[in-house]
Amino acid sequence: MKRRAKKPPVGVVCDTGRRRKNNEDSWLIHEPQDMTTLKTKGRLYVVADGMGGAAAGEVASCLAVQTVKERYFSRQDEAPLESLKQAILSADKTIRQQSHSVPGQSGMGTTITAVSVVGDTAYVAHVGDSRAYVIRHEQIICLTRDQTVVADLVRQGKIGIKEAESHPHRHMLTQSVGGGARPPEVYVLSYPLEPGDFLVLCTDGLYNVVSDKEIKEAVALNQDLQRAAEMLVHLANKRGGPDNITAVAVKIQDPVGAEGGLIRKGIGTAALLIILVAIVAIAYYLVVPR
Repeated sequence: MKRRAKKPPVGVVCDTGRRRKNNEDSWLIHEPQDMTTLKTKGRLYVVADGMGGAAAGEVASCLAVQTVKERYFSRQDEAPLESLKQAILSADKTIRQQSHSVPGQSGMGTTITAVSVVGDTAYVAHVGDSRAYVIRHEQIICLTRDQTVVADLVRQGKIGIKEAESHPHRHMLTQSVGGGARPPEVYVLSYPLEPGDFLVLCTDGLYNVVSDKEIKEAVALNQDLQRAAEMLVHLANKRGGPDNITAVAVKIQDPVGAEGGLIRKGIGTAALLIILVAIVAIAYYLVVPR
């Protein structure tokens, strides 16, 4: 009998911070109830950091996460990475159309980082400077690339990391969803996962004041991921909370396999059959007289 995969442990906090009046961050976690959809499209995790006058940033980020969810799950036969990319481009089109037609929302936009976990793979699509990390054992690995003026300067070797931390243009985006005249360049990546890994998605209100090492330790050393997310946001606020703060933490368990069962690391079905055949052959050789 096929078993329904257990929902992975998660923790989420979305906080206004200490210096902002409005919270323009949005987040989404979605697990399909249909097993076929769960197998082909997986679980979806999204964070977005909106920008724009008045409440426009909040509108942009909310539109983005909802559009990505709807578009991503609408096409069962489309590969996850392509689905994520097209979902973000659909969100960009939706936001730009609304910004042109609704007074007070002109020029609104958002960052977005979306991760779908399908089987034992994380599929990542990203625009802007929100981030996705994988924590494995003693390592924390950033899966995304900040699309900012300063990040480009660092990659080009024109400035160092220390200089980037205090650069006056460190928050200036080179790509955004809905904020430009042209569709954004969506950064995509697939990454193999192992049971016991952690995924962390966050906006810059967290990582600008909390180090990667602190993120790793709070998540990996805490049995309660909700408590871990709360600790990280509390730490960001303790350091001034200069921006909205969103943290999503997920623990990867045994991923759903292609046949609806569970993929487990170690001996697979084919390897087990080979071992059984070998045992039978050895037994036959030892028992049958020569």
